[in-house]
Amino acid sequence: MRGAKGNKTLQCDRGLCQGVIATKNLDYASRGVISHILVPGAPEKLQSYLNEIKYNLQTLSWSSDELVWHLERMLNLLRLGEHLGITL
Repeated sequence: MRGAKGNKTLQCDRGLCQGVIATKNLDYASRGVISHILVPGAPEKLQSYLNEIKYNLQTLSWSSDELVWHLERMLNLLRLGEHLGITL
């Protein structure tokens, strides 16, 4: 699979590759949601973390479970006011 900034080799058995749809969905999420919606409008203090998420999606380094974990962590950082420089 070819991502925006890297390739990922998938396991194949008898002509069927495992994880093609999941990997394509992660690539589409990277190109459509993370790159164009979340990163440009994100609070400045969280930009580096969102850029890390974006990079790992572009290189197809993470699974969907890892993406969900990091997005939930980002949501928790927002809830805690990390983007404001204060903690509640």
